Amino acid sequence: MEKTRDGFKSGTGFVIACIGSAVGMGNIWRFPYMVSDWGGMTFLIPYVLFVILIGSTGLIEEMALGRAAKGGPIKAFGKCTEVHTGKKKSGEIVGLLPVIGSLALAIGYTVVVGWIFKYAFLAISGQLSGMGKNMDVIGGMFGTTASAFGNNTWLVIAVIVTAVIMAFGIAAPLPYEAIGHGLLFVDIAIAMYDLDKFKRINDMYGHSAGDEALVAVSEAVRSRLCEDEILVRWGGEEFIVIMKQNERRFEEHAQEIREAVEQLQLETV
Repeated sequence: MEKTRDGFKSGTGFVIACIGSAVGMGNIWRFPYMVSDWGGMTFLIPYVLFVILIGSTGLIEEMALGRAAKGGPIKAFGKCTEVHTGKKKSGEIVGLLPVIGSLALAIGYTVVVGWIFKYAFLAISGQLSGMGKNMDVIGGMFGTTASAFGNNTWLVIAVIVTAVIMAFGIAAPLPYEAIGHGLLFVDIAIAMYDLDKFKRINDMYGHSAGDEALVAVSEAVRSRLCEDEILVRWGGEEFIVIMKQNERRFEEHAQEIREAVEQLQLETV
């Protein structure tokens, strides 16, 4: 079976993730004084031009490559070299570099998140305003925070919060869906459906036909669901239905959903 990846549930989430990835700390703390030191608008004109140039070429190419390969950098670069040379090993090695770079960035940003948590606590507790304008106290606080082992507690909190957020995933935030459907503290039943030979549809008829099949399947499943039941796309061609166990006989309901999918007729397939 082809490996599947998590995906964004909405375009808004994708845009927010792109902004979070593209807008680095330099745009927050370095950009203002760079504008001041290098002539104000004189600096902004080439800056905006380069943003447009890089965004309309490199960024779009990067997204297109990822969508075409349906994988991360390692798989994407591997496919590129496989197309041109017949071997993907060299491309996978190249693709490993941005993964290592992202890991290094993640480590650095985790430290910064720990600082943010600490200073947010200081602000809420009144300790930050208590420093007044005494730069010695303010500088000493930051120096202690940024020193080795100076912010361990908040760093651990940052790691835990990040891990919890990542555990919820980007496609199907089940805890929130469950709360909205009244399924959080009741006995539930879960049915998982996998579309057989879905990869063959993509290979023979194209990805647009595959997308049409996924939409048709999801609509067919939803037509059989009750208001308090949840449909989740778990992977590329895998779906999960969550329902209250005491509503109806689970086996019969799951079979009804399966039969609805089996009866589908697609024009392009």
